[in-house]
Amino acid sequence: MTKIFWLILIFCSFFVFAEDDDEIILDMDDEIILPEQILFVEADYDSALFMQGIEGDVILEILISETGSVDSVAVVGSLNPILDSAAVAAAYRFKFSPAKIHDTIPIAVIIQYVYHFFIEEQLSKEIIDRVNLSGRVFERGNRRPLGDVLIALVFDSVAVENLIVPLDKYLETIANFGEQFVEDGVLLTYTDSTGRYRFHSIPAGRFTMRIPQAGYVFYEESEVISVNDSLTINPFLSPLSHHDYEIVVYYRGEEKEVSRHQLTLNEVRKIPGLSGDAVKVVQALPGVARPMATLGTIVVRGTSNNDSKFLLDGTDIVLLYHFGGLKSTYNSEALETIDFYPGGWGVKFGDATGGVVELKSRKPKTDRFQGHLDLSALDMSFLVEGPIGEKWSFLGTARRSHFGEIVKWVMKNISDGGVTIVPYYWDYVVRADFKLDERHHFTFSSFSSNDSLAVIIEGVSMGSDELGSATNAMNMRTFFSINGMSWEYKITDNLDNFFTIKSETIRNSFGAMGFARSENRINGFRYRDNLAWQMNEKAKINFGLEGYFGSADIFMDMVSDRGLVRWSRKDWIFSRTGVYTDLEFRPIERWLIVPGVRYDYYYELDYSGSVLPEFLDYGENFRKGTSGEPAFRLSTRFGLTDNHLLKGAIGTYSQSPEPFGQVIDSTWGDPNMPATKAAHFVLGYEWQITDLLSFDIAGYRNNQWKIPRMASNRDLASAQNIDDIKMYYNDELGKSRGIEIMLRHNQNERFFGWIAYTLSQSKRKTPHTATMSQDGWVNFSYDQTHNLQLLASFKLPRRWEVGGRFRYTTGNPTTPVIRTEYDLTNNSVWRYMGDFNSARLDPFVQFDFRAEKKWLFKKTTLTAYWDIQNLSYFIYKSPEITLYDNFYLEKQVISTPIIPSLGVRFDF
Repeated sequence: MTKIFWLILIFCSFFVFAEDDDEIILDMDDEIILPEQILFVEADYDSALFMQGIEGDVILEILISETGSVDSVAVVGSLNPILDSAAVAAAYRFKFSPAKIHDTIPIAVIIQYVYHFFIEEQLSKEIIDRVNLSGRVFERGNRRPLGDVLIALVFDSVAVENLIVPLDKYLETIANFGEQFVEDGVLLTYTDSTGRYRFHSIPAGRFTMRIPQAGYVFYEESEVISVNDSLTINPFLSPLSHHDYEIVVYYRGEEKEVSRHQLTLNEVRKIPGLSGDAVKVVQALPGVARPMATLGTIVVRGTSNNDSKFLLDGTDIVLLYHFGGLKSTYNSEALETIDFYPGGWGVKFGDATGGVVELKSRKPKTDRFQGHLDLSALDMSFLVEGPIGEKWSFLGTARRSHFGEIVKWVMKNISDGGVTIVPYYWDYVVRADFKLDERHHFTFSSFSSNDSLAVIIEGVSMGSDELGSATNAMNMRTFFSINGMSWEYKITDNLDNFFTIKSETIRNSFGAMGFARSENRINGFRYRDNLAWQMNEKAKINFGLEGYFGSADIFMDMVSDRGLVRWSRKDWIFSRTGVYTDLEFRPIERWLIVPGVRYDYYYELDYSGSVLPEFLDYGENFRKGTSGEPAFRLSTRFGLTDNHLLKGAIGTYSQSPEPFGQVIDSTWGDPNMPATKAAHFVLGYEWQITDLLSFDIAGYRNNQWKIPRMASNRDLASAQNIDDIKMYYNDELGKSRGIEIMLRHNQNERFFGWIAYTLSQSKRKTPHTATMSQDGWVNFSYDQTHNLQLLASFKLPRRWEVGGRFRYTTGNPTTPVIRTEYDLTNNSVWRYMGDFNSARLDPFVQFDFRAEKKWLFKKTTLTAYWDIQNLSYFIYKSPEITLYDNFYLEKQVISTPIIPSLGVRFDF
């Protein structure tokens, strides 16, 4: 309770005080020193009245003597008889300093004193502020902490124990303890960013905890807390729809590339027909031709797979897929995003003329230790991640196939030919992040992969023992390991630097029944550094350096009609260095212009490079430089409105001739092979229809020249002498053009999907194709005029999710057999082929289906999934390959069968 008093002189005009028979007359102008209380005695607050909530003021009139003692007390303002008496009793025990006049003469005065009986103040003295209810709020199934969640405690006044005041008065008293507050008699608080909450000094007894969080099932549980006890409650909220630990952001971030598609992990692993493999999603985007069967070939805008670059965090990936397309070598669960640049990209990327696919690994989660186990028909894998102290975090994942053991068992039990097939693969990723402070972030990573395949024929011995003991087997092994670190350094508020360096080890080996054997050993390192300077609001400049240095040892043995041939090359140096700079400039807010220049130097090539960026083949007069290529690239984006945007790009590109190394070897290729060149032209339009729905259309034209090709029979026939015979030539030309359309619905609570359509034409021309068409251009082997894909994924009640993908493409070009002749002398059949790629296979149609079901437990999640490729096989068998009989009288079309995939995943 509080006390408030004030002094009022009863005699305002004068006061008579007798001392030694003298009279003192006090005028109003005389200085008076008022009494001050020096001893306060607290009145007894009757517990019955306290419990009834009776509070207020008792106004007393107190006579204070010249010595400061209380001579008399009278009630002039009553509150309650009991409280009035308590206030009077306490007032008689007060002590004051006496009132004085002239600072020396003590006098007696009468004052009014207000004694306030205040319940809240009384409670604040009796209640100790302590945390007696705390915990964390998690999402059921994955233990993800939920921040900014409102928690309500509802108390039953009957069930509350040992409370000496009304419940509402008690709650008002503790309302300001910590972060809690009271509304309508309910005690409330919010969780922090880590999901933690705390309640202070809640009363003993029964209460009900309620959590009405949007997107989750309403939580309500009753609990009992004892006097002087502390309680910990960790509520687990069941989501109305499971989000797989993904935060969906609807805002469309700023882009500077003309052609770029970015997808999040949560989207791509749900796409039907891809078996949950995020990297394969590129095959479902516009501008990418349909690969043959299950191969992972990435054919971008009419170029070959070798013309595209595949990166992980800025540096090259040695091998993108296990066994050419079965599954990506980098576990999708360790990825953050996949960026696909089909053409017209900036100077940041070099050594590619087709497209760029950049995988970006994600940082480990730091809210808790967590992970999952996954078992599918192909392989098994696990992932663990979490914080290590305040500055370190860790992520590790490993995977190994087991389908090889299944194939081996089946072949052993049902095959009569004694053939054993043993395929298997494994891979792992380890990443550790160290955040020194807000300006320095370090990442250390290790990524390895191994593919092995053996086909063993029992009871057969072929080839030569000199090539090894495996004369009854074909075997292949590809191993690589990439280890490195990266450093993100925010030098100033306007200056950022990113640096990464990675070592690279590659081991390839191949053996074929004792007839051929090869082994490659490559060691090297890759590096990249990018410095970004935000000069002002309108201009940002980037400077970059990236490249590769490596040494290769190659061994090859083979049995030929001339006997055993051995070939080897040691310490073969490969090196490429690229430097670049670009300027991101905004003359006005809606207009972005990005001009850039780049130069790539190819150490292993021996030719005179260009001195100017080539938008077309300038000829030898402009090739006086070293073995390198300059490039100029320009892109622009202009916003007509907030939702409508025009974009365009032009640029020159180059790459080391492919197949890498082989085409420039003095034995197998041409040491003077130049870099392959290309020019890209892109024009497009974007329409952001809603926050979730977008439309993108782009037209492109790509030109390529100096493309390596293998020698043909015509080259051998036209050779004048042995020096003219080469295994590779660099005189092939390529051109492609097309229109790409994508209507995309980003992921929301229930749905995501897109419609992707490409209308394209891709041609090739060599010195020997002049007779095959009017202008000498022939269809590229992956030319697909129409490529349509419809994709949709739906979240259904009871945690079901289903999706489908429909794909239609024009059949691939093929060379027809126009007639046959039977050779009686040699007892053989001669076939006569038509013009190269002048015919087509029938259209390709495919429907894939995916379904998954989740079961949420308190701290774990169990998911079962089914992914069926080519479900349309029952209705239409899409052609892949055409096979003929020995007499070329009948042909058989090989189609991809239905490929089912199922598995279970356990998240903890």
